[in-house]
Amino acid sequence: MNVRIFNSKIILMAVFLLLIFSLYNTVHADQISNYVLSEGSKEKTRLDLQNELLKNKLIDAFETAESIKNLKGSTIVDFGCGVSSAYPVIKEFIGNSGKYIGIDSSKNQIITAKQRFPNAHYIQGDEKKLEVLQKISSADIVFMRFVIMHQEKQKDFIQHIYSHMKSGSILIIQEPEDTTEGKKKMLNQYPYAEILCDFKAKLGKGLDLDYNFARNLKPILESFDPKKIIYKNEDVYITTLQARTFLRKIIENVAEKALTKGIYTKDYINQYMEAVSKLPSDDKHYWLLGSFHTFVLLK
Repeated sequence: MNVRIFNSKIILMAVFLLLIFSLYNTVHADQISNYVLSEGSKEKTRLDLQNELLKNKLIDAFETAESIKNLKGSTIVDFGCGVSSAYPVIKEFIGNSGKYIGIDSSKNQIITAKQRFPNAHYIQGDEKKLEVLQKISSADIVFMRFVIMHQEKQKDFIQHIYSHMKSGSILIIQEPEDTTEGKKKMLNQYPYAEILCDFKAKLGKGLDLDYNFARNLKPILESFDPKKIIYKNEDVYITTLQARTFLRKIIENVAEKALTKGIYTKDYINQYMEAVSKLPSDDKHYWLLGSFHTFVLLK
């Protein structure tokens, strides 16, 4: 009788633990889904295009880091690497003796990245995973581009990452911001384009995320008391011809998720696409892609 009771307790405990584990995975998967807005070949195309449009900013960030110390032979963690669009540029700075470690929470993004760059190293996971934290702790450089904007507790997230970095390592952060001044400039030139200026903020609000958190980063990073901090903030313009392609790809990639969550309606997406089609299809007019904040910290 006692054996039966004991076995029943074990079974109940096992069921309870399975329920807890299932609940954790469900919540965790939902948190990851806020970061991964889209996957697959379309998202690879969009990320590669985005990387090309911002390539000069990427190069400038690593040149700034190189002004602090030599990057050749360094181990770099590209946190939130996506499909590793930044890898070719980063590889130029760390050289063949350097080690690139791409980390992303999306299994599909990691699979794509491995197929593209089989000589690089990849880990699927986030900042809660022990293996990820171990890589961050031993890295010479931690690079994050458009990662903080997707976090629910953004200040806690960056503090967590920084606290695990070793002394003498470098943190490179790049984050976008859509400013009121930038919106005014665009609406003066393209009065029909308000929806193109506001769609990201609308998406972020629907996901309970602050996509313009970059404006708050400087005092937070300064409070970490790094040995050195270099900050740059510049507006990035692209031609309206480039904007027509890029803005279409963004909405195409996030449409399914935004519709499912009730953030956008089909009518809203149609209005967005109509506004995109009105942008001049030439390289003589310009569109403000955003205000881009770059931080380079020496811990």
